[in-house]
Amino acid sequence: MHPVPLVATTRGYPQDREPAGGGYAVENIHYGSIAVVDVAGRLLWSAGDPDVMTFTRSALKPFQALPFVLDDGPARFGLSRAELALLCASHSGEEKHIAAVAGILDKIGLDETHLNAAARRRCTTTPSACPCRPTGAGARCTTTARASTAAFSPGAACTA
Repeated sequence: MHPVPLVATTRGYPQDREPAGGGYAVENIHYGSIAVVDVAGRLLWSAGDPDVMTFTRSALKPFQALPFVLDDGPARFGLSRAELALLCASHSGEEKHIAAVAGILDKIGLDETHLNAAARRRCTTTPSACPCRPTGAGARCTTTARASTAAFSPGAACTA
């Protein structure tokens, strides 16, 4: 794979240049490969290696939320900006995330029993004794919780 620099993130403001020596400072550079294809799969444009195999992981979450947004879902259900942001991102199970998930569930008429979050390891205890909150809004997950009727059982995936 031959990634190329795709974007540089900066901080500072142009007016902070001389005499203070400010201005934009590059904080990091993101490398990768991009391929743009048409509906038939023909390569139209690329940067880096267009044939490299990769996993999109969380990068697709905003696109997964797009049909909901385009159908006016956030307004229809009265979602806050924080709740909408959570639909488009991973979370670490912090209290603010749990509160946002609980708010979304309440607004759409569901509860934590409808959630099944992705996990990192196997749990060897019961739900009440598990320190990682293996199900529901409190699941510490690498992907956004998805509606499901899956129930926890010892040996099921856990995220602590």
